[in-house]
Amino acid sequence: MSSDVALVRGAVTGHTALLNVLVQDVSQLRQEMGGTQREMGGMRREMVQLRQDMQRDIGHLRQDVGQLRQEMQRDVGRLREDMQRDMGQLREEMQRDMGQLRQDMGTMRDDIAAIRTALAPRDPPTATERQPTPA
Repeated sequence: MSSDVALVRGAVTGHTALLNVLVQDVSQLRQEMGGTQREMGGMRREMVQLRQDMQRDIGHLRQDVGQLRQEMQRDVGRLREDMQRDMGQLREEMQRDMGQLRQDMGTMRDDIAAIRTALAPRDPPTATERQPTPA
């Protein structure tokens, strides 16, 4: 019986050692899991912060784009007004210039008609006009 007790004690001691190793492993796993949970909590907080930062930045971008759109619309409107004014002035100047050109062409036509008239052949001289004058 003493040998049985020794065998049982040896078995209990071996199992106790294995249980101690298991308890240490479980304790280490719990510590690692706690660390992982803390890291995941930190990551969640960072993600929430990133999401908030992105939403804030997108809001600012929307405002900036809206402001740029308004400024562009205002500038395009001014450009259109300037172009219409300039085109109107150009039209007036062209009409004035065309009127002057038409007037000059009319004067040239009259001058050309006068030159043609001056250069046109005349009626042949009559007999009295052909006689030489005594010297």
